[in-house]
Amino acid sequence: ITLERNADYFVKGQPYLDKIVFKIIPDASARLVALEAGEIDYIPAYDLENAAIERLQKSKDITVTSKGHESWAAITELMFNMDKAPFSDVRVRRALAQAIDRKFIVDKAGFGLNKVATGPISSEMAWAYTPDVRIYPYDPKAAEQQLDAAGVKRGSDGVRFHAKLVALRGADIFARTAEIVANQFKAVGVDVQVSILDRATALPMI
Repeated sequence: ITLERNADYFVKGQPYLDKIVFKIIPDASARLVALEAGEIDYIPAYDLENAAIERLQKSKDITVTSKGHESWAAITELMFNMDKAPFSDVRVRRALAQAIDRKFIVDKAGFGLNKVATGPISSEMAWAYTPDVRIYPYDPKAAEQQLDAAGVKRGSDGVRFHAKLVALRGADIFARTAEIVANQFKAVGVDVQVSILDRATALPMI
């Protein structure tokens, strides 16, 4: 897909480029090779495999940065189906919030290129964002206590309840985040089955 500069654009001197060419490369390994070979100039981080970002950070010819993505204001969200027990109980939701180590997710799933969010609105959206929100810090022991108080106790197998977590296919960071969250929930007795699905399949299930 080629986008060419509009000589009649209403802002003088813009756009700055004569053209932009989008190459559709379905295979993640092929995308990485094309970047390293200089055949393409840019790949969004979510289109790279787990180890690729660390590999690229060691290259003297490639810059890995989060700068320039501010306009996306993207947030990886965890949404509960509150029509189903035990997620209908706010104490359970609060407990699970405390079972998630967000900094670990940023470091491992996002390779340190992101930052911990304080809510569903990105801090990059200055006109809509406020830091004046309640934060549930990472505290697995407190999470366990709240789950016990909510009556969701561990069974003889150590499991409190089973859940299914659906993540969208296409952005590797979603799969990495889902696996980390599943492991962190397991530590407080919640057994999570992770399913990585395409958007058309996932949306009717949510």
